[in-house]
Amino acid sequence: MNKNKATKIVKELVSTAYKRFKQELAGSNEEFLDRVLRKYRAKVVRYGWKTSQKWCKWDDDGPILMPDHTRIYYRKGDSEILLQEFPPQVRLMKFKGALVNRSSSTAQISEVDATAIHNFSLALPYVDFIFKFVGGMFVDVRCAFSDRPLKRLEEKPLRPYLSNIDSNLSVCLGSSFDRSQLIKNNLAQQAAFVLDNFWHTAYSDEWSTHFWATRSHFQENDKRLAGLQSWEEMSQENSLFVVEDVNWLKHQEDSFGDMIVRLLEDDSQNAEMQQDLYNELVEEFFEELKKTYGDNVNEVEESVSEDIAEKLADQLLAKIK
Repeated sequence: MNKNKATKIVKELVSTAYKRFKQELAGSNEEFLDRVLRKYRAKVVRYGWKTSQKWCKWDDDGPILMPDHTRIYYRKGDSEILLQEFPPQVRLMKFKGALVNRSSSTAQISEVDATAIHNFSLALPYVDFIFKFVGGMFVDVRCAFSDRPLKRLEEKPLRPYLSNIDSNLSVCLGSSFDRSQLIKNNLAQQAAFVLDNFWHTAYSDEWSTHFWATRSHFQENDKRLAGLQSWEEMSQENSLFVVEDVNWLKHQEDSFGDMIVRLLEDDSQNAEMQQDLYNELVEEFFEELKKTYGDNVNEVEESVSEDIAEKLADQLLAKIK
């Protein structure tokens, strides 16, 4: 028998053995994948239920009633988000002279005029507050205007025509804010306390970018809001003009949804849960996958080798004859 014929016979034998081995391995792996995937699917469900049990706010008496005007309550790990939306209203508000007696942020006035307190009854559009709590305690609050009720979190907030608000809409509550008065885990009390401080403070020329940018916009486009005096006069004439036809400036950075995501993204408990999930559901899964595939190969090799060897020997003898 020449070399070419021998090579052809060997190739045919190898092909036959490979096909048999492949069929056996595929059947074994299919059974393995079904078993392992069901196991890890059950683990994912357990984690999901464990986490979902924290989505509602509970105390010893059961679910907590949220404060009036609450539109959203959301929990992620140890962080909680509460969004309150207040309808258009007229509020008596206090402003320091630095905001009242100047036409722009660069105008100069005396110290007495700058620190004097002035009261204005102003019509406000919808006002949205986004509170963040960590471990049951107040951490931060954002403030934005809106000319209609919030319908989708993809909507862009409007710039608040107020001071003491940072460029990311975070509210500066000032040194007079007494955090010791906050009651841990009582979100309603904490939110009410924060808002009471916010509404009764005297707005100053600190963190006033939104205030001056909005005033400049209205000085050019809408004289009704070009100053606090004209704003008050128009509020007395028609308190709803602020939601009827005012062209408020939009906050260009984030939507309401983006703001909520950013407030939650640094939650340590959520990061810990992600790592636990990775350790148990990814690392362990792949380790088990690798081990079981190896075991399957060995088992299939043992079960197939003797049987296929006899058949290949018979085929080889038949071809040689």
